[in-house]
Amino acid sequence: MFGILLLAVQSQSPLSFSRDVEPILSANCYECHGRAQQKGGFRIDIKSTAMAGVDFGEEPAILPGNASESILYWLVSSSDPNDRMPPAEKDPLSVTEIALLKEWIDQGAVWPDDGIPPTWPTKHWAYQVPRWPEIPQLQADNFSRNPIDRFIYFKLEGENIAPSPQANAQTLVRRTALDLTGLPPDLDAARDFLVNPTEASWQNWLDFLFDSPRYGENQALGWLDLSRYA
Repeated sequence: MFGILLLAVQSQSPLSFSRDVEPILSANCYECHGRAQQKGGFRIDIKSTAMAGVDFGEEPAILPGNASESILYWLVSSSDPNDRMPPAEKDPLSVTEIALLKEWIDQGAVWPDDGIPPTWPTKHWAYQVPRWPEIPQLQADNFSRNPIDRFIYFKLEGENIAPSPQANAQTLVRRTALDLTGLPPDLDAARDFLVNPTEASWQNWLDFLFDSPRYGENQALGWLDLSRYA
């Protein structure tokens, strides 16, 4: 039966993407591989991403002229319910639809250019290549001590806001303790910095906070709340 249908498809004139192929993709694929979500990093509602392939364009899914080696055809025609697309909880493509997709790919997967650049709107941050941002150039900078300060000062400069003066040692100790451990500061541990607020004593105070079990407990609170712990 499949062979008869395939011969019938092959006997037709070249397939039209908009007439023969897009309706199949729209009805069966766009829900999981369209703009709203791209399972497996595969988006098939625009040409550029469909041709780029799965894993956000890392592996081609459509090989024009070679359906048997194309991931798209292999998935829709698979007899294994764990591999078949659409997934097992949805109806599979009909024999005719599979034959049409195969013939379309074998004919060269002709797809009119829609002019849309490849985008995966819901691409998870973990799949994005990290890139160092350009450090802002400031008009006058008597504030920054490190590149992070320059980003902050650049934003303040754009809003015509002057940075606040540096807090005194007592305020810094209290802020860091509450922020990192959620508890008031241990004044004995902070004494060196309070008496002699140097860069070295500041680093020693921060190391004390990061090494404290209270730091780990405080960092875990948000996750415990999300998991409705206790």
